Amino acid sequence: MHQRIVLCLLLFFTGLFARAQNAAAIFDTLQAINQRIAALPCSTGKAQLVSNRAMNLYLTDKVGTYLSDNIDLSYHINTLVFNSSEGTVAVTHNLYSPKGKDDAVHSMMSIGIKTNIFNAWNAAFANKQYNNELGFTLKYNWIGSSKTYATPCNGSKPNARQLMDAQRASLLHLLGDRMNNDATAFEQSLRKIQTAEIPGQDTAVANQYLRTTYYANLENDYALNFAASQAQALIDVHPYNLITSNWTSIYACIPLLTKTFTVTPGFTGDFTNRHPWPWQVVLSHTRLWESSAAGRFLATFRASAFYNNAASAKMLLQTNLAGYRDNGGTDTAYFGAHPTHDVYVGDYKNFVTPALSAQLVYIPPEWHFGLTCMLEQHLGTDHVLNGKLAVPMVLINRKGAPTATLEFQVRFYDMAKVVQQNTSFGDRTSVGVTIGVPFERVAF
Repeated sequence: MHQRIVLCLLLFFTGLFARAQNAAAIFDTLQAINQRIAALPCSTGKAQLVSNRAMNLYLTDKVGTYLSDNIDLSYHINTLVFNSSEGTVAVTHNLYSPKGKDDAVHSMMSIGIKTNIFNAWNAAFANKQYNNELGFTLKYNWIGSSKTYATPCNGSKPNARQLMDAQRASLLHLLGDRMNNDATAFEQSLRKIQTAEIPGQDTAVANQYLRTTYYANLENDYALNFAASQAQALIDVHPYNLITSNWTSIYACIPLLTKTFTVTPGFTGDFTNRHPWPWQVVLSHTRLWESSAAGRFLATFRASAFYNNAASAKMLLQTNLAGYRDNGGTDTAYFGAHPTHDVYVGDYKNFVTPALSAQLVYIPPEWHFGLTCMLEQHLGTDHVLNGKLAVPMVLINRKGAPTATLEFQVRFYDMAKVVQQNTSFGDRTSVGVTIGVPFERVAF
């Protein structure tokens, strides 16, 4: 009796959240999504070719083709970004929880950790000073509505929009047949359950509980399958002229461990250790244009501010023991204790550096690599102009989905020689690579 009451309670509370109790009801839900899209006007240039969940999955791959910074948007649950120019690794976790409905994603929050790794390698193999840096990152994304543009219907022959309607309907009925087969097999398994196999339970109550759980999972599986099939069709067929999307992000990095700078005001001054806390705040806006004829464009505009210092901004002379002695340095006691360390000579100070940047990424249609151009202008005390010219390369799996982004970069620092006036072009240029790896996309 006690077990029967428990089963009844489980059935009651599970039923509160159940959306469909049989395959026919699930199919009706999917068919309603399909009919809503098919009923939209075909005579205008704007068109919705797939469901909202399908567009979420489509954008997961299209946005995921560019991941060179932990500030970049990703629809995946986890991402890892390695930056050889900065010597950093950033790991980010997406906190978005799928709602299981045919809704577009409008916002996502993520948290992460960013740390340096090259300094540790350099310290270990070159006997240099350890300078561990670790920061906690927080990012919030507001995602705008996606828009699809296709050739209007002219009535004489089916256009891409109408063909996509037909393909979507075909996908719906194929999935419906499979779902009916699965449901039939499940119902047959319930009828075979014997009372002796579930002692102390009411067979009807137990079966109803199993049925409620099964059909809830069946609905989730086939709704996601329907969305994924549409997204894949959108990638394979290209029934659109243009798809646009946009998002705005606010990003913050809060330092937990910071680098130590050993500084002296001059070659006859005393050494002191400085421990700045280089926080960073970034506001960015990105617009995506995906053209079936021209390819993919990503334009990003950022306004940022970070806590800077004269040593990091290369406004001080960085030297070692030999350079210190050659310039008449008198305090050799420090180098006696730390013979392999570097020091910074000059007027050390901390300051906030605002910055503005603009970046354009272009990937031609059907290509897996493209071109990136970026300019960044610092304002205030450190008013240098930096730039980047890069080639992003997208690695894909057997299904054609992106698995990693490699960007081979040439970075140009202080292009106008505002701070580093006595340096050559090569001294202000670096070559590096970023590797962005997304893990496990969100099951929208």
